[in-house]
Amino acid sequence: RKKINMGCGASKSDILENEVPADKVEKMAVADQKEETPKEAPKETPVEEAPKEEAPKEEAPKEEEPKPEEPKPATKGVISTEEFDKLEDEIRSLINEGGREKALELWNQFDYNGSGQLSLAEIDKQITEQYPLLNNTDALIRAFYFTTVGRMDTEAYKKANGEDAYVQLNEFMKLLRNIFYFNKLWSVFDDIDTDDDRRVTEDEFVAGVDKAGLDLSSEDARAKFKEIDTNNGGVILFDEFVQFVAEAKIQVD
Repeated sequence: RKKINMGCGASKSDILENEVPADKVEKMAVADQKEETPKEAPKETPVEEAPKEEAPKEEAPKEEEPKPEEPKPATKGVISTEEFDKLEDEIRSLINEGGREKALELWNQFDYNGSGQLSLAEIDKQITEQYPLLNNTDALIRAFYFTTVGRMDTEAYKKANGEDAYVQLNEFMKLLRNIFYFNKLWSVFDDIDTDDDRRVTEDEFVAGVDKAGLDLSSEDARAKFKEIDTNNGGVILFDEFVQFVAEAKIQVD
């Protein structure tokens, strides 16, 4: 085998002698082409996504059957009559701050004829002129009776005091308290008496029982109505209402 001289001095004949045979060249060329042909990347088999699990549906809560309403026990409440508070505070402050002197001054306004005692007519006149908020005949009459007799009893009043009885000076503060007390009660009674006929029916009482300071079911309110209606007249009169509030010891604020 001859050595191939790759130097500059190599002749053409030397190069040709060392050429690779033609058939080999072809095979080599074909092999080169095969190597150059890029291989296709293997196709990836698409992965099937697992089906999404549906969240379990929440069952709607079962509605509980309503329990039958239990009767509410009667409770001692409070009758609130804010409309009288300002005037009551004014008179109380006047007497508390001025003491006996101011109390006498107020007494003299009522006892305008200077007789030293007050008749129902004098009381009515002063209330009408100076304190119109308290100008309620039903309330004034009862305040007068309860101050002089201690109860709403015309016969007892006449026997104890005669036909022309009066409120004395030492009863004056008691009279003022009673005037406010009975006006407040009348205000509530009148509010419950929706048809303004001066008496409360069973339906009116049931609808307005909370205004009387009571928390009662309808059934208990009807039972209470029958207790208050002492004369079984089918309606509650103001005197019956007053007696009920006193006996139930409901606070009148």
